[in-house]
Amino acid sequence: MYNETTIDIVKSLAKGFENHVNNMYKIMHERNSLRLMSGGKLRKFSGKIQEQAMLELITNTCLAGGLCYSEFAIEKGDAKHNGLLVSNSGGSIRVGVDWHLYIKGRLVLINECKSYLDTAFLSRAYSYMDKIKSVPGNENVKSIVTSMETAIDYKALAYYMYDSVIDRCYFFLSGSRQSVKPIYLIENWKPINRSVVEDMITFILGVIKENIYNGEVKQNLQRKLSGRYEKAARS
Repeated sequence: MYNETTIDIVKSLAKGFENHVNNMYKIMHERNSLRLMSGGKLRKFSGKIQEQAMLELITNTCLAGGLCYSEFAIEKGDAKHNGLLVSNSGGSIRVGVDWHLYIKGRLVLINECKSYLDTAFLSRAYSYMDKIKSVPGNENVKSIVTSMETAIDYKALAYYMYDSVIDRCYFFLSGSRQSVKPIYLIENWKPINRSVVEDMITFILGVIKENIYNGEVKQNLQRKLSGRYEKAARS
């Protein structure tokens, strides 16, 4: 169970995420009304909003979880540059998803962001996350897919979630996506489901707590505790 302070932190982080997304969509709605953006540019901007909101949220969650800036890094999983190298007997490729979280140099969390999630997008995320987790040492890496809207039916989602290659999938807006009612138009905007965001933050905090100490720090802590117990036993 989390104490009251942790619950307050989760609620504060969720509110910050909600404000960030709402403010960015407000800018997009205004640009659309002024005909400064349309079509493909609107869709691209919509996708970038969620990426940047998740980057900010993961950063703030790491800080709230007790990490210093020097103890973690969040890298863009660009398959051409920052992706992880995976190989088999036939050759090798680089794979990556939107955000890779490293704590003390160790990969602990990967996140794929979408403005909406359909079967094709989820299949690709599953494939990349499976390959990333297959790299020796990455067996315990956690993976989340985040999306503003869902465009996938329950059976297809369950198919890709059954074996924990994808640990969690979060949809921030209620209801299914309707292509004739895109959320980049102000009349189709829906409020963010705060409880979903809070669940996601709680999950990320759990990942951070599991990895906040590297092996050396854990060993030093164990030695100190062991020394205290021995000293207490002798006295």
